[in-house]
Amino acid sequence: MRMRQISKALQIILCIFMFVNVGCSKKVESITVGEWLEKIVINANIPESTKSNPYFLNIKEDNQYFSYVQASVEWGILDTTQPIDVDSLLTKEFVAYTLVNLMHEELNAAATKDASKSNFPEHCAKSISLGIFQTDKRGMFNPLEKVDRVLADEKLNLVLGYINNYDSKDITQIGLNEEIIEAEIPIEFNESEKIIRYQDEVNFNEKDIIHWNDGEDQYFRVEKIKKSEEFTEVQLSEVDYFELFNNVEVDGSFEIDFSNASITSSFEEINPNEYKIDKMVLKEFQLGDLSGTFNVDNEGIQVKIKKKQKYGELVSEIKLYKVKPTIRWKTSSNMIEDAYFKLDFSTLESIKYHNTKFKNYYSDFKNFEGKDLVTKIVNTFHESEEMDGVLIPICDIQVPIPNVPVLTLGMKLQLHLYASGKIEIVLMNQHQIGLEIRNNKLRTFSNNERDLDFIMKASANSTLGFTTSLKAANIHLIDIGIKGGIEGSVATTVHLYDKNGEITTTKINAPLDIVDESTITRDDVKVCGDIKANLLLDITVNSKKTLASKLGLSKTWNVLNNSNASIIPSKRTHLENWQFLERCTRLKRKKQHEKEIITADKIVLERVNYLIKIDESKLITIKGLPTEYSNSDLIYETINPEICSIATNGEVKGIEKGSCTISIKTNDNKYSTLCHVLVS
Repeated sequence: MRMRQISKALQIILCIFMFVNVGCSKKVESITVGEWLEKIVINANIPESTKSNPYFLNIKEDNQYFSYVQASVEWGILDTTQPIDVDSLLTKEFVAYTLVNLMHEELNAAATKDASKSNFPEHCAKSISLGIFQTDKRGMFNPLEKVDRVLADEKLNLVLGYINNYDSKDITQIGLNEEIIEAEIPIEFNESEKIIRYQDEVNFNEKDIIHWNDGEDQYFRVEKIKKSEEFTEVQLSEVDYFELFNNVEVDGSFEIDFSNASITSSFEEINPNEYKIDKMVLKEFQLGDLSGTFNVDNEGIQVKIKKKQKYGELVSEIKLYKVKPTIRWKTSSNMIEDAYFKLDFSTLESIKYHNTKFKNYYSDFKNFEGKDLVTKIVNTFHESEEMDGVLIPICDIQVPIPNVPVLTLGMKLQLHLYASGKIEIVLMNQHQIGLEIRNNKLRTFSNNERDLDFIMKASANSTLGFTTSLKAANIHLIDIGIKGGIEGSVATTVHLYDKNGEITTTKINAPLDIVDESTITRDDVKVCGDIKANLLLDITVNSKKTLASKLGLSKTWNVLNNSNASIIPSKRTHLENWQFLERCTRLKRKKQHEKEIITADKIVLERVNYLIKIDESKLITIKGLPTEYSNSDLIYETINPEICSIATNGEVKGIEKGSCTISIKTNDNKYSTLCHVLVS
C-alpha cells in the first residue's frame, strides 16, 4: 500500500515537472517562404526587378512579397518551373534549393537516402556537400522538416559569408580573335585623337583590328590610312570588347606585389617618367607649397605631405597596403555570363594641423571692443584663405594579373585635405568592397572595419579617393571607386559681456582655437565650440567608361555619412575650455561690486600665492592701494606666459603645468608687487 502511494506521488511530481518544462520552453518562431525570400534579397543586396508582369500567376503585384519573388527569379534563386507558395512555412528542402542557387553551384552531389521525398533532391544533396546541412544518423535529409527563424538566419549568414568571400578556382581561358593583326610600335601615338604614325608602309588595311605593345596592350580598329612622303598616318577608333574576344573565363585571386607594378607618380615636376619598382622607392618632392615623400615597397604605397599655410603647417600621411583582388569573369556570345570582382585592402590616413604664427596676428585684439573684436577676427581669418582645401593626385598604378595575359589591374590614388586650427586625426581602415553580375543584373556588397582616434579643435576633412579597374587590353571591363575618410567641423560661438554682466552671443566663421587663444586674456569675452565629426564612404561600381556600365550595370551609393557614422559617442559635443559638455553653460553675470580697498603705502594683495589647475581661472584680489589709486590703475603681466595667462582685471588662468609669476604695477610705474601661481 505504501509503495503504491509513493509511486502515485512520483507520477504526480513527474507530471508537474513535464508541465512546467513544456510551459516554460522557449517558443520556436516559424518563418514563411515569402519572409525567407525577403531576407535573401535584402541581405544579399539582390537588385530590384524592373518587370511588372508576374513570373508566377499566384503571386501578383498586390502581394507584399511580389518584388522579392520577381528579384529572386531574375537573379536565379527561383526557377519558374517550380511552383511556390509564399504563405507556406519554410522547409529544409526550400532553404537548400534557394541557397544553392544563390551560391550558383553546379548540382553534382550524390543523392540522399530520402531523395524521393523531395521536390529538390539535387539541391538537398548539394547543400550537404557544401556544408549547409547535414544528414541525420540514419543518413536522411528530412526535406519537409520545418526551419525556424533562428536556423534560417544562421544558414543565410553562412552562405552570405561564402558568396561575399568567394574562393577562386584558378581558371584562365582566353579566346582572342584570330584575325587581329600584329603591328609595329608606331613612332607617334596621339591617344586623345587616336592617330598613329609610321615612317614606312603598314602591313594592315582599313577596317582591320590591329595590336601593338608599347608597355601596354593596344587594340584598335583602323578607320583610315593616309600616306605622305614623310610618314604614314593612321586614324583609329575604339574596338568593341566582343570583337576582340570570343569565349573568356578567368577565375583567380592574388595579393598585389607592388614590386611588379608600373607606377606613374602624379608629382610630374619631380618624377615625370613611368618607372618599374625593383625595390623600395623613396622620392622626395616639392610642388608649389606642397612638399613630402613618395614611398613604395612590395606591400604598398605611402605618401607624406606637408603644406605651408599662412598661420601654420598641415601635415598628412596616406598609406595603401595589403591590396588583394579576387576576379571571376566569364563572357561569351556578346554578353557577360558571370562576373565577380572583390577588393580587400587596408588604408591609413592621418592629418595634423598646428597653428604656429597666429599669436603674431592677434596681438592687437586687446584694443578692440565687443562686436568690433568679432569683426576683426573674422576678417583676419578670411584674409588667410585657409578655408580652401587641397586636392592632391598621387599616382596611377598598373598591375599585371599573374598568369593571365591581356588582363591588367589599374589603380588611381588621390587625396583631398582641408584643415584649420589644431587638429590630429588618424583613421585606419580595413575594406572589403565587391560586385557580382549575373543574368544581366548587378549585386554589390561592402564591409569596412575602422579604428579611430582623434583630437579635434577645428574643422577638417581628409578624403582618400581610390579607383580600381579591371582591363582587358585597353578596354575597361569593370571598376570600383571609393571616396572615404573623415570630415569634421567645429562651430565657434563668441559670448560678449558688457559692464552690467549682460551677454551677447554671436556665431562666427573662424577656427575655435584661434578665437579662444586670441581672447584668452579678455574677461569680457568667452568662447564656446560645437563639434560635429563623422566618417565618409561613397562607393561607385562601374563608371561610365566600363563595358559593364555600357550594358546598364552600374551603381553609386553612400555608405557612411553624417547621419549614420558619427564618431562622437555621446551627446557631449559642446566645448568650453576644451572640456566636453552636453550644453552651453555661459550665462549672464551678476553685476560685480568692488570690495572696499584699504589705504596703504604699497599694493597689498589678499594672497601672494595661488594654486590653480590647467584651464582653471582665479581672480587676484587687491586688499590695499596707495591714496588716489584704484583697480583700474593697475597693469597685470605674466612673466611665464606659457604657464599661465592674466586678464586685464587680474583673472589668472592655468595653461600648462608649472610655476608662474604675475607682475602687478600701477600705470605710472611708481608701485609694483609680485604674485606667485602654481599650475597643477
